[in-house]
Amino acid sequence: MPDIYIGSETDRQKLYKIVDQSKIGDKFSYKSPKTYTQKLRGALHVWCGWCADTLNKNGLYFERKCTFSNGMISIPWTMDLFKDHVYKMVLESVEGVTSTEDQQSVTPQKIALIISKRYAENGLICPPWPSLR
Repeated sequence: MPDIYIGSETDRQKLYKIVDQSKIGDKFSYKSPKTYTQKLRGALHVWCGWCADTLNKNGLYFERKCTFSNGMISIPWTMDLFKDHVYKMVLESVEGVTSTEDQQSVTPQKIALIISKRYAENGLICPPWPSLR
């Protein structure tokens, strides 16, 4: 029997569904859809870092309610903050996926276009998606 690679929680759930619907003696093959690659992961991290830098250079910081100061605190954006609070929020709203590991290979550019539009509405130029070469 060939090895089956389960690359995400979505893949695991699809495989469970196939197995649950199978009868004893059934044969099936499972091919995971083309998903997120290491190059895309790297490109996403680079792009999120560039976006964070753009926001910081334009004086638009991450605002967070803070209990010790009895109000809001401004924090410079980082790659992780941007990925968690901007990219993943749009990803979940558009694709219904909460983890970047579960997104399809075409999704990052789709999400980047949506975020770029929002940047433009605020008079900012969003960094282009990095080359995967």
